[in-house]
Amino acid sequence: MLQVLIRSGYLLRNPMAMAVMVILAVGGACLIRLPLVGLPGYELGEAMAMGVGLLGGVLGIIAGRQESRLIQGIDPRPRRAIRMDGALESVWMPFAAASFLGVAALIPPFLATVLFAFSSTRCNPLAQVGFYPLLAVPSALVACAAGVLCGLACKGRAAAGALYLLLLVASAAITAWPLIDGPQTYAYNHFAGYLPGPIYDEALAIQPALLWFRLESVLFCALAICLAGVLLDMRRGVLSFPHARPGALLYLILAAVAVAALESRAEALGFRMSDQFVSDKLGGYRQTEHFRIFYPRGKAKEQVARLARDAEFRYAQIRAFLGGGPDEPIRLYLYRSPEEKRALVGAAQTQFAKPWRLSVHLNDSSFPHPRLKHRIRSLQSHLPLPDLAGDRRDRGTGGRRRQSDRRAFAARVGGGDAAAEARPRHPLSVPIGCLL
Repeated sequence: MLQVLIRSGYLLRNPMAMAVMVILAVGGACLIRLPLVGLPGYELGEAMAMGVGLLGGVLGIIAGRQESRLIQGIDPRPRRAIRMDGALESVWMPFAAASFLGVAALIPPFLATVLFAFSSTRCNPLAQVGFYPLLAVPSALVACAAGVLCGLACKGRAAAGALYLLLLVASAAITAWPLIDGPQTYAYNHFAGYLPGPIYDEALAIQPALLWFRLESVLFCALAICLAGVLLDMRRGVLSFPHARPGALLYLILAAVAVAALESRAEALGFRMSDQFVSDKLGGYRQTEHFRIFYPRGKAKEQVARLARDAEFRYAQIRAFLGGGPDEPIRLYLYRSPEEKRALVGAAQTQFAKPWRLSVHLNDSSFPHPRLKHRIRSLQSHLPLPDLAGDRRDRGTGGRRRQSDRRAFAARVGGGDAAAEARPRHPLSVPIGCLL
């Protein structure tokens, strides 16, 4: 521990390391004046996770370069620091030193928020306090481990910084892909923590999926450390070709197997989702002319038939109103309860659609479903917009655009509900056939 503290203290002599500490500690403490961040819960934990995930790599890079100089015996280096003989210990020391500073920078914002909450609210300020360490601390460890790996892999700080930014971009792409090509609205990222989605439920709770994912974050730290321990050249102080180090190699294999085991069960554990897993969990399936309906197993056949007829009627109604609609079948997912929806795709109380995937996600409700029409309409946003230039030309020559075209345009740019209601319709909004 003394060697870790010696290395940490010497890191603070570096202006960039000190700047990172000030930004995280002082800047994080100043966040208490922002809405929702005045309590030590999800919002503060996520803000600090994103901050330390971005800047914590700087601490790791500086610590890695410092250890490289110590291995080579060149200055500047900590005077009382002892060079480790083993490669794994030589990687662990800079990681522990950078992590010590990264986690220490998270303490002032937490204390400032707790004091502010106790003095400004009568509610329990510690009700959601578990989010803070779960989000911020693993992000600090991952950022420092990745920074040390980059610092030992490159001879210059600029190259190490570029490599770290590349890791951040790759991590962001891996996180964003399930949101684009999958059914989920939430996102888990080892650097940035946990994002429930653009519109999340008012009351958040720590779910098992978050615990499993943060365990994987810690395992990724171990994987990075062991990988550097296998590749570290103890003469030049940089990463090179693998060396014959059975201990480090064994730990590397164990960490890789553990990460692979969690990744193989990512859907079951709840931090990543696919269409196939959701459909298997729901269990029921029915296909109509324009819909592929996935519904809870055990739902009464009469209710499923009504839902299918209602969906087809709404599709025909909106297609006639807008003058077009998607030709490919729409995937309609119906969930037993908000709790099941939260566990599978997120947004427990929010009915949502992904227009680019032609998918709609709804909680089960009584017939007719109150949100079905609105969510089917939102799928039309992928259709081409009307020709605005032609509309201007018509106005310039005294022509007028048809009222139906203006209603369709309003619907496609976001005023669909109001525009649809402006259209005269029969008092019976549900066809008699759907009631049979």
